[in-house]
Amino acid sequence: MADKIKIDVVRAGTPRVEVEVPFGSTVECAIREAELNPAGHQMTVNGIGATVQTGLQNGDTVFLSPKIDGGNL
Repeated sequence: MADKIKIDVVRAGTPRVEVEVPFGSTVECAIREAELNPAGHQMTVNGIGATVQTGLQNGDTVFLSPKIDGGNL
C-alpha cells in the first residue's frame, strides 16, 4: 500500500493541478494541497457529486465548478 496518492484537482477555468496527499485523504485535503478555496463551488470526484469529506483513491480527479443557485420562473 502506498503512503501517498496522486490526485488531479481542477477548478473550472483553471489548469489542472496534480497533488500528492496521504493515503486515506479526503477532497478537503486535496483542495487544500492545491491551494484552492472551495467556497461557492460544487465538487465532484470522477464526475460523481462529492463533499469535502469524500474519500479519495489514487488517480481520482476532483472538479470544482461554481454553484448556480436560484432561478424562479
